[in-house]
Amino acid sequence: MRKEGCFVKSLWKGLVVFLFLVLGFSFPAFGASLNLGEATGAPGSDVAIPITLVTGGLQIASAANDIAFNTSLLENPRAAIGPAGTGAGKFVVSSSPSPGVFRVGVVGFNTNSMSDGVVANVTFKIKDTAPCGDKALGNTPSASNPGGNPVSITGNNGVIHIP
Repeated sequence: MRKEGCFVKSLWKGLVVFLFLVLGFSFPAFGASLNLGEATGAPGSDVAIPITLVTGGLQIASAANDIAFNTSLLENPRAAIGPAGTGAGKFVVSSSPSPGVFRVGVVGFNTNSMSDGVVANVTFKIKDTAPCGDKALGNTPSASNPGGNPVSITGNNGVIHIP
């Protein structure tokens, strides 16, 4: 009888581990992301990069990116609000806290949550001397919920293609 009980316990533990593995790999984890897009432009032109929010089922009331860029290739960054930011009654604030870093915040005087979509666009001027190729933009996102508490958020880097 004692051995039977051990067998059942062992079988139960195996079933629990199996269900954990199946459920863990079958459903994506919820989580928000604030992603930089990509753009193509020739030397001397302006390019607009979208900043896209994916809420992942979370409530995001404000979001920000620190965008790292190569100052020998890009200059004159500026930001504008996107449709998902406008829809939530938000506006854009921006600054350059250090050379090669452009900070973009999507904030508002309300606690409305933003929906998935483009919350802002960042425009860079490609320097006349920039060589051809793909130029990476670094991305360090942050966000908060309607209560003002931080929200865990990830983000993809962006790229500018110079033909």
